[in-house]
Amino acid sequence: MNTSENCKECASLLSTDREKLRHFERLIRSVGPSGFKKLENTHLAVVGVGGVGSWAAEALARSAVGRITLLDFDRVNPSNLNRQLPCLAGCPELGAESTAGLPKTQVMARRLRSINPWSTIDALETVYCPQTADLLWDLQPDIVLDCIDNITYKCHLLNSALQRELPIVCSTGAGGRSDPTKIKVCDLSHTRNDPVALQVRKKLRRDYAFPSNRSFRIPAVYSEELPRQPFELPPQLFQDAGEAEDPLAKVRLLSKSADNAEDDEADSSCLAMGQGRHAPPCGTFSFVTGAFGLTAASLAVKLILADFSLKDLYK
Repeated sequence: MNTSENCKECASLLSTDREKLRHFERLIRSVGPSGFKKLENTHLAVVGVGGVGSWAAEALARSAVGRITLLDFDRVNPSNLNRQLPCLAGCPELGAESTAGLPKTQVMARRLRSINPWSTIDALETVYCPQTADLLWDLQPDIVLDCIDNITYKCHLLNSALQRELPIVCSTGAGGRSDPTKIKVCDLSHTRNDPVALQVRKKLRRDYAFPSNRSFRIPAVYSEELPRQPFELPPQLFQDAGEAEDPLAKVRLLSKSADNAEDDEADSSCLAMGQGRHAPPCGTFSFVTGAFGLTAASLAVKLILADFSLKDLYK
């Protein structure tokens, strides 16, 4: 781009708050003024703000996305600490309080607003399911990031986005992996070594008539690393005042209205890898779940900037 064109582009930023420009200087140098404006004018929804979604959401806030909707029903649990940004143990000496028990969406919304006060942050404290789906779609996001782990609701979300012709990026199974260099991106129909993605494909084809011989047109972030089985731990280790944390309480709540024999059969194939609704929790690393989230955010930004087309997956 020549100097005169650069000047014209830069002129478009003259009406932008100078403090905002100072905070996003390095971003603007990467994407240019026109790219910056595209990011400012985009509404992106992150469904699930746990080990993957929280990292994706923060990356998007730091990328000047103008509106971010966070959707998650869950509250912060101490077991989230090793991988989820909303979870803070607290430090009395520094006046920092624990976030345990607080809604994840509220904690993340406050965090994102402190990072990027120029962005509009919506926090929906609800589970995504067929009964609540309109709460998301009524907000009319431009792009959706799927970071939920319930197979039934994940498939509903993916199909609903495609029915509305909205771009959606799918994060598959990050649990049980330890090597972030094995993370790949491809169409959801072509992932490898991922039991969760396999069951998602089966359900999409069975329940939503997705094709068996061509691409789904859904970019998926997945790992080619085979997941390892979780180390079994006695519940007594986690007892406090006579009560043990129930690691399956959340997934039982999520699955209550979706519980059926077909999903149980799907879960059984994931169980051996420590995945599925009835499996014990997977072992996780922040540098893997975080890398999943950052990769998903990068795909969303590329879609916004038109540096990446869904057609790129199908060459």
